[in-house]
Amino acid sequence: MNFFRRLPWFPLITLLIATCSVVYLRALPEFERNLKGWLSAAIPLVALILILVWFGFSRRFYLRARLIGLGGFARKGVTSVCLEMDTFGRLQSPCSFDQGGQS
Repeated sequence: MNFFRRLPWFPLITLLIATCSVVYLRALPEFERNLKGWLSAAIPLVALILILVWFGFSRRFYLRARLIGLGGFARKGVTSVCLEMDTFGRLQSPCSFDQGGQS
């Protein structure tokens, strides 16, 4: 019984609601395809933001773990946003802080 009390309920319920929302949205025939695509991308993004806010303010984790986790996520997100493809399909980094090993 103690196992269920220690589960992180907010992220589990958020993921369940987001998954059910996307499945329900895909099953509706009256929405146009473009709107379904945008909403199918927006729902998981909102769920991810809610889980990150919960993780940042949760007292379940030490402050050091929260800062490392959120900092690592921010670094990974900034790096993946800053990568572009050139005309030959190679990854380039237009960001000034990340040279990507290119000279």
